[in-house]
Amino acid sequence: GFCGDGMPAMPYEECDNGVMNVAYWAEKGPPPEEACSTACKEQVPWCGDGVVQEGVEECDDGDNDDVLDGCHGCKKTRVIFVAQTATELGALGGLDGADGLCKEFAVMAQTPQGQILLKGAAGRTFRAWLSTHDNWPAKRFTKQLAGGMYVGLDGAVIANDWEDLKDGVLASVVKHSVALSNMYKVSVLNQARDVLTHTAADGTSKEMSRTTSPCKGWTDTASGNTMVAYYGRANDKTDFTWSEAFPDMMMALCQTPVTLYCIED
Repeated sequence: GFCGDGMPAMPYEECDNGVMNVAYWAEKGPPPEEACSTACKEQVPWCGDGVVQEGVEECDDGDNDDVLDGCHGCKKTRVIFVAQTATELGALGGLDGADGLCKEFAVMAQTPQGQILLKGAAGRTFRAWLSTHDNWPAKRFTKQLAGGMYVGLDGAVIANDWEDLKDGVLASVVKHSVALSNMYKVSVLNQARDVLTHTAADGTSKEMSRTTSPCKGWTDTASGNTMVAYYGRANDKTDFTWSEAFPDMMMALCQTPVTLYCIED
C-alpha cells in the first residue's frame, strides 16, 4: 500500500482518504475531524493553526480575529495612521527621530475606552512617511517588497501591498488619528488634515535635486526663518494628494508642531 490509496497502513499512516487527502485546508476555520493530509496525517495544515505554510501563507499567528495585530487571514497587515504631535518640525531628530515618534504613538495608541489598540506594537516597526533630500520611504522602508496589505485603524484596506501603496491611488482614505492632545486615543479626523510628508506619492523625496533639507534635516529649530515644506492631505481624497496635495508646498517655521503619517514597516 501507499499513502493515498485510501487504506490507512498503521502505524505508518494516521489516516488515508485516498484522492480526498488535502495538502492544505483552504476553507475558513479548522478542517473537519475526518480530514486527512496528503502526508496521511490527521493534522491538516490550515490558516489559524499557528504554523506558517510557505508558499500559501504570509503569516499565521493562530488568531484571525484582530486585523490590527500584524496578521489577519494569514496575510500580513500593516497599519497606517496620522500622528498629531506637539513636536516641532526642527525637533524631530531627523528621520530616525520621526520613526521613533511613530513607534511611541503606535505603542501608546488607545481605543476611546482607554484600551491598548495595537497588540505587540512594541515589537513591531513603524516609520514616518517623511523624506529629506537624500533619504525617503521607497529607499529606507525595509519590508517594502514583502507581501501584506496596509490597513487603517478601523481595519479598512488602504493598499493591497507596497506597489499598490505607491501607485498614486489608495483603496480608502487615511482618516484615523492618534493625538497627543487626546491622550493618544484614536479618533476619526473630522475634516481634511495637512500632513507633513516632503514625499511624493511614489515614496520618493520631493527635493532629491537639492543638497540640503528643511530645518537641517528636521533637526534644528533654530532655523527660525520661514522655509518651504511639502504636505499631503489626510481624510480627503484617495488619489496622489494623500502624499502630495495640490498645492503641496507650504511656508512653515521649524517651530511648527508636526503631524505625520505613521506606517508599519
